[in-house]
Amino acid sequence: MKKVLLLLAIILALPTLASAQDRLTISAEVSTGVGIVDTDFKTGIGVVDREVIISLTPEFVVQYNLDNHWRVGAGLGLRIASSYKLKGFPRKNEHNELDIPLFLRVGYSVGDIYASIDAGYTLGLVARYGFGLAPGGSDDCDYDGLFVEPQIGWRIDAHNSVAVGLMLQQSTIQKRTTTENGTMGSPDYSVTFKSEQVTTLVPTVSLRYAYNF
Repeated sequence: MKKVLLLLAIILALPTLASAQDRLTISAEVSTGVGIVDTDFKTGIGVVDREVIISLTPEFVVQYNLDNHWRVGAGLGLRIASSYKLKGFPRKNEHNELDIPLFLRVGYSVGDIYASIDAGYTLGLVARYGFGLAPGGSDDCDYDGLFVEPQIGWRIDAHNSVAVGLMLQQSTIQKRTTTENGTMGSPDYSVTFKSEQVTTLVPTVSLRYAYNF
């Protein structure tokens, strides 16, 4: 239901933006992201399932300039993401998926410097295992759900701009808890493991290029 409502909101907003073409900015953008957190902890409590290797997202964005500084808009993209599905012995297992991010954008600029915040929902399309412990085969999409991405950028000229950002994407991960009982080396010593699926926000540093028409 949330996915449908967000899609409808974006569709309804586009005609309003198009009615004021003199203040309308249309851009084709591409963003690439790299994970910044290795979630494979060796001891204690740790998240062991979901570390972004890299993502690539071409996007189409329509924005309306409220004044010389503020702008609002909406966009959609096609994200290709690759991550580590499993992180244990003997080697890491690759997980690949294809998603559609839908988002609203609010931006503020001063001269050639600007800041934006994208917030929306990612629709998971298809996912497959890559090379590793379980080669081939279909998998569940893990990067679908809510996301937010603040950015800060620089306008190179009238058409080109670059920005860096931090994307926080809702993701399904496996949380493992390791519990040690007794004293190591004694007969009553034991180790137990507990795994559970949880939802969290996974951070990714992004680099974005935009061409403004």
